Amino acid sequence: MRNIYYSFLKIRNLIFLLFLRIKYPCLMLVDFDFTLVNNHFNNKYLKYIEKRLEFDNDVLNIIRDNPNFKPVIFTARTTISGKYIKRNSDWKSHFNCILYTGNTQLKYNIAYFAAMIYSSVIWIDDLADIDLATGHKIIRKDPRVMDNLKFIRW
Repeated sequence: MRNIYYSFLKIRNLIFLLFLRIKYPCLMLVDFDFTLVNNHFNNKYLKYIEKRLEFDNDVLNIIRDNPNFKPVIFTARTTISGKYIKRNSDWKSHFNCILYTGNTQLKYNIAYFAAMIYSSVIWIDDLADIDLATGHKIIRKDPRVMDNLKFIRW
């Protein structure tokens, strides 16, 4: 059942990127957890905190410095946890949409697809997962280099 859900998210994201490409030639994919926001995980209780989330000003400056790029929140969360993002942040002030991949590994495929259809893509991400049992980060490898895909490790 989980694989079907991930496949659904992948297809949904690919279609969404195609529609977005009609209007915007450049795309900026911005990770949510531990890139855009950093003040939302309680390491002691190993859970996400219900409070107003503050966006990282350095990330927002990158967005402002690249006005030709369409910024999109690009998260490994599922659509279910999207309510957390929408409830606890002012995401619409900086982003028009949120792409949910369901897991970090699927982010690579979506980013590579975006690089194939957009003239330029900036991907800002820590490429890490949080182990909810220990609170430790699991760091993933950098994506492969592509001419029109700029990756910024956060």
